[in-house]
Amino acid sequence: IQRANPCVLDSYYTRLDGVCNTYPRWSLQHLSKRSGDFKIEKMTELRQPDGYNCGMMILVYAMIHIKKMEILEVISRHLESLRLRFFVQGIKEVLSR
Repeated sequence: IQRANPCVLDSYYTRLDGVCNTYPRWSLQHLSKRSGDFKIEKMTELRQPDGYNCGMMILVYAMIHIKKMEILEVISRHLESLRLRFFVQGIKEVLSR
């Protein structure tokens, strides 16, 4: 489980700790026969540069994790460019159907 908190605030990580420590164990116990072997990691490499790009930062964290990308710094201009890129890709996908 990757915990991503774009603003890197301790109060949010405290709340995430509760969710990450309770829900996965409960779901594995009640919904699956497998053991609950998993680890919880805290992603703090990057900090959100402003107060409104949290959704884009979650996508950046996903790109780092899934594509094994190395991103050293994020600024608002990068996030605006990425938002436009995702929007255009989404429109292209819809129009190609």
